Amino acid sequence: MLVFYYRKVFSQVSNALQDFNTDAGTMKLSSPELTALDLLRYLHVAGSIDAIATVLSDLATRMKADKLASLARQFERTVIQRLGYLLERLGHEQVAGPLESYLHENYKPLPWVMLEPQNRKEHAQESEPPLVRSTRLARHRPSLPRD
Repeated sequence: MLVFYYRKVFSQVSNALQDFNTDAGTMKLSSPELTALDLLRYLHVAGSIDAIATVLSDLATRMKADKLASLARQFERTVIQRLGYLLERLGHEQVAGPLESYLHENYKPLPWVMLEPQNRKEHAQESEPPLVRSTRLARHRPSLPRD
């Protein structure tokens, strides 16, 4: 079964679409920045956080920090926090930096967010998760390896 997810207000991200020429004509494709944000916005259907990190490691080399920071303003705070953390962990601090600056300038105090949203009952008995201060992110799993 194929399921499509879409946003109700498309005009907010229309400038993040790129024209791609094919034999059948031109089609619009998501930019690397929009793809990265959408992966974390639709985390529940994008697969595991590990799969998303794998895709991000390839996408990050094509992302422009200023475009990402500008586009991120159209997304939820939690999406920006998760993306900033993953980019930083994958060694793309130059791309993640503007996201962190945006978060700290616009959310005071910046609330904590879980890296992977989880069922509260499943993890109610666990000890406190490790915390990442820069992006105010809490992890319930071992740290992702750096390349």
